[in-house]
Amino acid sequence: MKCPECIKEGKKSTLNIGGMSVTAAGYRNYYDEDGDYHHHDPNKHKTYYSCSNGHIFYKEYYTPCNSCNFNHSETKDE
Repeated sequence: MKCPECIKEGKKSTLNIGGMSVTAAGYRNYYDEDGDYHHHDPNKHKTYYSCSNGHIFYKEYYTPCNSCNFNHSETKDE
């Protein structure tokens, strides 16, 4: 992973993980009729980063279910 601002500016940097947060919506995992395990976590995860050039940014994501398409396209960078 690289700092998006440093990429735009043509600079190199190192990244530090500053912290993580997650929303707290309740959910249940389950097995479907075919015995496939479903992990339908609706919570948004956010990881914060800072680079050695002073830029700060975060990455948001949802945990995808490995048995179906739940949360497979829910990612966002800012």
